[in-house]
Amino acid sequence: MKREVLKYWLAAAGLKKLDRSLLREALSRFGGAVALFERDGDELDRFSPGLAVLIRTGVDWDAIERELDSIEKEGVRVLTITDPAYPWLLQNSFDPPLLLYLKGKRLEQELGEAPALAIVGTRKTSRYGDKTSEFFGSVLAEAGLVIVSGMARGCDSAAHKGALKAGGMTVAVLGTGIDRIYPADNRKLYEEIAERGLLVSEFPIGTAPLQQNFPQRNRIISGLSHGALVVEAPLRSGAMMTARLSLENGREVFAVPGRIDNKESDGPNRLLRDGATLVTEPDDILTALCLSGITVKKTGRKQKTDIDTKKIKKELGPEAADAVAVLGLLRDGPVHMDALAENSGLAAQRLSSLLLRLELMGYILKRPGNLFEIN
Repeated sequence: MKREVLKYWLAAAGLKKLDRSLLREALSRFGGAVALFERDGDELDRFSPGLAVLIRTGVDWDAIERELDSIEKEGVRVLTITDPAYPWLLQNSFDPPLLLYLKGKRLEQELGEAPALAIVGTRKTSRYGDKTSEFFGSVLAEAGLVIVSGMARGCDSAAHKGALKAGGMTVAVLGTGIDRIYPADNRKLYEEIAERGLLVSEFPIGTAPLQQNFPQRNRIISGLSHGALVVEAPLRSGAMMTARLSLENGREVFAVPGRIDNKESDGPNRLLRDGATLVTEPDDILTALCLSGITVKKTGRKQKTDIDTKKIKKELGPEAADAVAVLGLLRDGPVHMDALAENSGLAAQRLSSLLLRLELMGYILKRPGNLFEIN
């Protein structure tokens, strides 16, 4: 898009005092952003009283020019809602944004070409939540789904990493300007997605990570996707908002069941109670998408949960039986050392030595508070 045309779209998107649905209607009525700003004041006011004054006084044209310079400097592509490349799923969802800022080397693979799934969840994920998000992200990306998430800590990041590990496509929808990395410790992930996937934002270049922006971006995560998978999430969370928006958009909602004593599983457990599709393996999602008319191939892959006793016996010899027993106690999540000692029947010194060996060999992880879990 030519700079002179984009200037008016940026100006239109910046009319914050104008309701977004009314602004979309005005753009449609008058034939786009350039035409909107060129219309006679009386005609604008007949459409919406006060619109002419807002258009004349509500735009900082110097700021618009600076943003245009930043867009060119950052190598960002901007799609308007009228652009043929604008994703049709998002266009037909709740409150589609006027503009999408895109950054990535896979821009030629337009949004909406392939079926997409949102994988979302809590930032305070458990090891189980991390592994499940990454596993589903990996297998479903390998099956041809675009994995969409918000690049937050926890489930979001794990899903992106899984898709990248599988060599698949992933889209990160940011709650900041597309040039801002948040959280800062996701710099490497941001760079990998820019290289092998796609970064998306509706916010102007340089927008800081403001709290109110993250709920707003959830509608884009939902809008870009044929369905949403919630892995772990408390009842009040962005992931649950994404699930609700997916239902409102007529999209599939999937949930992974969780422990009833874990607040981070209250969200998916509630969704399951209310009728979401229960999933325990990627093919559950692929089957549901096939039934809704989306062409995907099943994988037959399941998450590995069994303990490889033959490998442990070979590596640990006489200690193998005790190691298998301890690992069995850790199947359901982190366990305190005192509970391990009580339930395994091992003496404290013997247990401590075995745990250290299992940790060094990569079978388990030690967490703060003397908690242990399977790696």
